[in-house]
Amino acid sequence: MPLLTLKYWILASRPKTLTASLAPVIIGLVLASTYINVINRYAAITILCAILIQIGTNIANDYYDFKKGTDTNKRQGPTRMAQAGLIKPQTLKRAAILCFSLAFFFGLILVFKGGWPILAIGIISIICGFWYTAGPMALAYIGLGDVFALLFFGPIAVSGTFYIQTRMLTPLVIKLGIGVGLLATALISVNNIRDIVEDKQNNKKTLIVRFGVLFGKVEYVCCQILSFYILYTATSISPIILLMLIPYGLLCCHNCYKLLTKTGEELNTILAHTGFSILCYALIISISYIY
Repeated sequence: MPLLTLKYWILASRPKTLTASLAPVIIGLVLASTYINVINRYAAITILCAILIQIGTNIANDYYDFKKGTDTNKRQGPTRMAQAGLIKPQTLKRAAILCFSLAFFFGLILVFKGGWPILAIGIISIICGFWYTAGPMALAYIGLGDVFALLFFGPIAVSGTFYIQTRMLTPLVIKLGIGVGLLATALISVNNIRDIVEDKQNNKKTLIVRFGVLFGKVEYVCCQILSFYILYTATSISPIILLMLIPYGLLCCHNCYKLLTKTGEELNTILAHTGFSILCYALIISISYIY
């Protein structure tokens, strides 16, 4: 594969968003490590499936937003491969199907370990990955994208990962899952605030389109505050954790300030910073519960 083509496929996978799928799996594994040794093939396969579903969703989003006319040459976000003519739309569709198919077949190994609840989570995750932008009632087009992010990049992903390893659930697992899910929701809100003009023109009724930019900014700030509160109350307050919580809190405040004061393409930087904060969230939890 030529290097230029490889670059386009890397861009299509949207690597900056992959923290949203990796973080909840890491959190679930870290919490499970307090009960058993999680260095096993099931942990590796869980990570692989999470990445495949995320990439499949991103590529499907590229394809379906192009087919619906949502992605145009006026978009302010990162370049989309179909819209820019860099990858053929049908090739993107086949790649999305391949990613979801691989996630399903590798996921069957996890079903062997975790049983029917894991099968249900896997099938629903794949269906929602397509349904996010596909079809006349696509989740992102009827204002349910935020709910999808909160649940599937939050308590469902964390709880599912934890359950595969331990075959049980605890309130702490669900609580920390909600915390990281709120950050994933914040990520979606930044994206939708940036794209509100195009979304209105293409009848993509996100919550921001329905209730306005102010709603989106309040949503983002609330997600950041609630997520930080959950993190603070669920981690052991040791000197090293405090040293991490302080800069993390400042990062959250910085992101909120920038969101409230910036518009248009300037929001792409906040999108990247929010993705980084998701990774920081998982790191702080990991250090707190491992050490």
